[in-house]
Amino acid sequence: MRNFIVFFSGKEGTSPLVRLLDRFENVDVVHQVGNHGWEPFDFHTCGAMSLASLEACLDHVYGTGPIAMDALNAIYQRTATRALHPFRREKAVGFKMRFQPPSPGPSRQRESTASPRLAASSGDHGRFPKLMVDVLQRHDVTVFLAVRQDLLRWALSHYHGDGTGKPGHLQFQLAKGEVRRDDLRPIEVDCERLGRLIQKCRVIHAAYRALRRTLEQAGLRVHALYYERFLEDRHAYFREIGEVLELGWTKAEIEMAFTAGTYLEKVHSDDLSSWIINHDEVRARFGAAYKDWCGPEDVPGATS
Repeated sequence: MRNFIVFFSGKEGTSPLVRLLDRFENVDVVHQVGNHGWEPFDFHTCGAMSLASLEACLDHVYGTGPIAMDALNAIYQRTATRALHPFRREKAVGFKMRFQPPSPGPSRQRESTASPRLAASSGDHGRFPKLMVDVLQRHDVTVFLAVRQDLLRWALSHYHGDGTGKPGHLQFQLAKGEVRRDDLRPIEVDCERLGRLIQKCRVIHAAYRALRRTLEQAGLRVHALYYERFLEDRHAYFREIGEVLELGWTKAEIEMAFTAGTYLEKVHSDDLSSWIINHDEVRARFGAAYKDWCGPEDVPGATS
C-alpha cells in the first residue's frame, strides 16, 4: 500500500472523496478530531503554521514506526485549535491540501495564505513548493491531482456558491437535507463575471500541468482524479484509486464505503435551462468550455 496526498483547488468533489476513503479499513485520512478539519494543513484549519512546523508534522504523518500522536499534536496545535484525529501507519495514510496559483501583487499574495502557503513570513511563499516536493519525495508519497475538465460547469459551481451567488458549498447543505433542490430558484448569470471564473479555471489547469511536471521530474507518481469520472461511475473511480494505492479493493468493500452516503448531492441539472434564466446566452458564449486536461502523453485513467 502507498501513502498519498490529494491536491485540490475547489469544487472538484474532494470532500466526499476523502470522507469515503476514510471508510476503507486499510486507509486513514488525516483530519482533525470530531469529524472536522478535512484539509488539516490548510491555513483556515491550522493557522499560520511555519514551514519548519509543517515539515515536522509531515515527517510524523508519513514516517515509519509507531506514530507519536502526542508529539505530532504538540507541534500541530501551536497554531491549530483542534488536535489531529489518531491514525495508524499500517494503513495507507493521506490527506488533501489546497493548491492554487498565487495571486499577483504583494497584497494579493498575502491573501493567498488561505491556500497551502501556510507561512508566517512572506519569504516562506517561495520555499513552500520545494519543501513539499522534498517531503513527498523523501517519503515516496503518491500524488493525486483533483481535476475538473468541464470548465463551464466548474465555473458555474463557483458562481452559484451557496445558491445565492455568494461563496459556499450548496452540495453539503443538500446532502444533509438542510436545503431541498425544489427550494432553489433559477439565477441570472452575469456572463462577464462567469467568463472571468472560466479564465481562472484555465489558469488552475495550467498551474496543475506545471505542478505535475515538477513532481514527475522529482520521481514522484502523479495520478489525475477526474470529477466527471466520479459522477459517471463512482465504483470505477474508486477501483482506480485502489489500484493506484495498491490496495485492491473488492466490489463489496467499495459498496460498504457508500452505505452511509457519499456526502455529495449533485446541485445542478445537466439541463442549464432548468436553473439558469439566461441559459441561451451562457451556452452561446461558453458552450464549448470543456477542456480535456490530458495531453498527448496522458491517458485518462492511467497512472504516471
